[in-house]
Amino acid sequence: STQSTWGWQIEQEWQEEQKAKALKLQGLGVEDPNGSSEDEGDEERLPWACFICRQDFVNPVSTRCKHYFCEACALEHFRLTGRCAACELPTHGIFNTANDIIKHQKLHPRKKTAVDEEPEATEVPFGEDDELPGGGVTNE
Repeated sequence: STQSTWGWQIEQEWQEEQKAKALKLQGLGVEDPNGSSEDEGDEERLPWACFICRQDFVNPVSTRCKHYFCEACALEHFRLTGRCAACELPTHGIFNTANDIIKHQKLHPRKKTAVDEEPEATEVPFGEDDELPGGGVTNE
Protein backbone atom coordinates (compact mmCIF):
# COMPACT_ATOMS: atom_id res chain seq x y z
CA SER A 1 0.00 0.00 0.00
CA THR A 2 1.14 3.54 -0.63
CA GLN A 3 1.38 5.99 2.21
CA SER A 4 0.13 9.47 1.51
CA THR A 5 0.95 12.54 3.56
CA TRP A 6 -1.63 15.22 4.08
CA GLY A 7 -0.74 18.85 3.43
CA TRP A 8 -1.10 19.81 7.10
CA GLN A 9 1.36 17.03 8.04
CA ILE A 10 3.95 18.31 5.57
CA GLU A 11 3.47 21.85 6.89
CA GLN A 12 3.86 20.65 10.51
CA GLU A 13 7.07 18.72 9.70
CA TRP A 14 8.49 21.74 7.85
CA GLN A 15 7.73 24.03 10.81
CA GLU A 16 9.44 21.62 13.23
CA GLU A 17 12.52 21.45 10.99
CA GLN A 18 12.67 25.26 10.74
CA LYS A 19 12.38 25.59 14.52
CA ALA A 20 15.21 23.08 15.02
CA LYS A 21 17.39 24.92 12.48
CA ALA A 22 16.73 28.25 14.21
CA LEU A 23 17.66 26.79 17.60
CA LYS A 24 20.83 25.30 16.15
CA LEU A 25 21.84 28.67 14.68
CA GLN A 26 21.31 30.31 18.08
CA GLY A 27 23.72 27.89 19.71
CA LEU A 28 20.97 25.76 21.20
CA GLY A 29 21.44 23.03 18.60
CA VAL A 30 18.96 20.19 18.55
CA GLU A 31 20.51 17.01 17.22
CA ASP A 32 17.34 15.21 16.14
CA PRO A 33 14.37 17.47 15.35
CA ASN A 34 12.04 14.51 14.76
CA GLY A 35 12.87 12.09 17.55
CA SER A 36 13.73 13.63 20.90
CA SER A 37 11.51 15.54 23.26
CA GLU A 38 12.41 19.11 24.18
CA ASP A 39 13.16 18.16 27.80
CA GLU A 40 15.81 15.58 26.92
CA GLY A 41 19.43 16.65 26.71
CA ASP A 42 18.98 20.22 27.96
CA GLU A 43 22.64 20.29 28.94
CA GLU A 44 23.69 19.38 25.40
CA ARG A 45 21.70 22.32 24.02
CA LEU A 46 23.40 24.91 26.22
CA PRO A 47 25.59 27.32 24.31
CA TRP A 48 29.31 27.15 25.08
CA ALA A 49 30.06 30.85 24.56
CA CYS A 50 28.45 34.27 24.79
CA PHE A 51 26.47 35.18 21.66
CA ILE A 52 27.87 38.73 21.72
CA CYS A 53 31.60 38.40 22.54
CA ARG A 54 31.99 34.76 21.41
CA GLN A 55 34.11 34.06 24.53
CA ASP A 56 33.52 31.79 27.52
CA PHE A 57 30.72 33.14 29.72
CA VAL A 58 31.63 35.57 32.49
CA ASN A 59 28.77 35.92 35.02
CA PRO A 60 26.28 34.32 32.59
CA VAL A 61 22.72 35.62 32.40
CA SER A 62 19.68 34.58 30.40
CA THR A 63 16.88 36.60 28.87
CA ARG A 64 13.15 35.93 29.00
CA CYS A 65 13.50 34.54 25.47
CA LYS A 66 16.07 31.98 26.76
CA HIS A 67 19.23 33.39 25.19
CA TYR A 68 22.50 33.45 27.11
CA PHE A 69 25.11 36.20 27.42
CA CYS A 70 27.87 37.43 29.70
CA GLU A 71 26.33 39.85 32.19
CA ALA A 72 28.46 42.78 30.96
CA CYS A 73 27.71 42.00 27.30
CA ALA A 74 23.96 41.78 27.94
CA LEU A 75 23.87 45.05 29.89
CA GLU A 76 25.94 46.91 27.29
CA HIS A 77 23.72 45.64 24.45
CA PHE A 78 20.60 46.54 26.46
CA ARG A 79 21.89 50.11 26.88
CA LEU A 80 22.28 50.34 23.11
CA THR A 81 19.04 48.72 21.89
CA GLY A 82 16.88 47.39 24.73
CA ARG A 83 16.49 44.20 22.72
CA CYS A 84 17.91 40.67 22.84
CA ALA A 85 21.11 40.43 20.80
CA ALA A 86 20.09 37.00 19.49
CA CYS A 87 16.46 37.40 18.48
CA GLU A 88 15.74 41.16 18.81
CA LEU A 89 12.79 40.68 21.19
CA PRO A 90 12.47 43.38 23.88
CA THR A 91 14.24 42.27 27.08
CA HIS A 92 12.59 44.88 29.33
CA GLY A 93 15.90 44.88 31.21
CA ILE A 94 15.23 41.43 32.66
CA PHE A 95 18.37 39.31 32.91
CA ASN A 96 18.33 36.28 35.20
CA THR A 97 21.39 34.48 36.52
CA ALA A 98 21.97 31.54 34.16
CA ASN A 99 22.28 28.84 36.81
CA ASP A 100 22.23 26.08 34.19
CA ILE A 101 25.30 27.56 32.47
CA ILE A 102 27.07 28.04 35.82
CA LYS A 103 26.33 24.43 36.75
CA HIS A 104 27.60 23.23 33.36
CA GLN A 105 30.81 25.28 33.75
CA LYS A 106 31.45 23.71 37.16
CA LEU A 107 30.76 20.17 35.92
CA HIS A 108 32.76 20.58 32.69
CA PRO A 109 35.58 23.06 33.22
CA ARG A 110 37.18 24.20 29.99
CA LYS A 111 40.66 22.83 29.40
CA LYS A 112 43.42 25.42 29.09
CA THR A 113 45.18 25.58 25.75
CA ALA A 114 48.66 26.90 24.94
CA VAL A 115 47.06 30.18 23.83
CA ASP A 116 45.33 30.57 27.21
CA GLU A 117 48.59 30.06 29.09
CA GLU A 118 50.66 32.68 27.25
CA PRO A 119 51.68 35.41 29.68
CA GLU A 120 50.24 38.83 28.99
CA ALA A 121 52.70 41.47 27.83
CA THR A 122 53.49 44.01 30.51
CA GLU A 123 54.55 47.54 29.74
CA VAL A 124 57.88 48.57 31.28
CA PRO A 125 58.60 52.31 31.24
CA PHE A 126 62.02 53.51 30.12
CA GLY A 127 64.08 55.43 32.63
CA GLU A 128 66.04 58.54 31.72
CA ASP A 129 69.32 56.63 31.15
CA ASP A 130 67.85 53.44 29.59
CA GLU A 131 69.01 52.48 26.12
CA LEU A 132 66.48 52.59 23.30
CA PRO A 133 66.45 49.98 20.54
CA GLY A 134 69.26 50.82 18.12
CA GLY A 135 71.65 52.01 20.84
CA GLY A 136 70.11 55.43 21.51
CA VAL A 137 69.69 56.87 25.00
CA THR A 138 66.54 58.60 26.26
CA ASN A 139 68.51 61.28 28.08
CA GLU A 140 69.06 64.07 25.53
